[in-house]
Amino acid sequence: MSTRTAALTPAQFALTAASVFAAVLPHLLRLPTLFVVLVLGLLGGRIVQRAAGGARIPGLLKLPLVVLIPVLVVLHYGNVFGREPGSALACAMLALKLVETETRRDARAAIAFSCFVLMSALLFNSGMVFTLLLCAALALFLATLRELELRPAASRSAAVLRRRAATGLGAGALSLLSAIPLTLCVFVFPPMIVMSASP
Repeated sequence: MSTRTAALTPAQFALTAASVFAAVLPHLLRLPTLFVVLVLGLLGGRIVQRAAGGARIPGLLKLPLVVLIPVLVVLHYGNVFGREPGSALACAMLALKLVETETRRDARAAIAFSCFVLMSALLFNSGMVFTLLLCAALALFLATLRELELRPAASRSAAVLRRRAATGLGAGALSLLSAIPLTLCVFVFPPMIVMSASP
């Protein structure tokens, strides 16, 4: 079985689900109740279904949701364009993505989508504290991607899983910290170049 199509372990799925929840969490306080219930229902139902060892959800059950979600957005907002309807649609579709997440390829796609949904929260709040909280979520995403890498089989004890999760979060935080110098250069030097070039 290839790395892309390998089935998710319980730990990998748990981290993926946590990442998806972290991505939609900044949006939940301002989304309409209908969409909050829909998103949390999809996430909670999927976690329970996975914990119970349920089989893969058939496409005949997922297809109606793919159609229903945009219809609900249009009925509530009038269209699917703009910050508010776009974020509601993205959050619901991300929760639906977790419903079909079974392999490592699915999980990587879910994490990429989670990054987009998380960053879209900056359209509503770009404060420093809020941005730092989003960076903490990014560390979780990086830890999840690290866990998704192909590795030799290891013990499944709770202590080992906790240690691996902590190591992954530490590595994710270190990756974000290492990007700070380049980020500062991007914010400092381009404006200076533009200002020096202006008449």
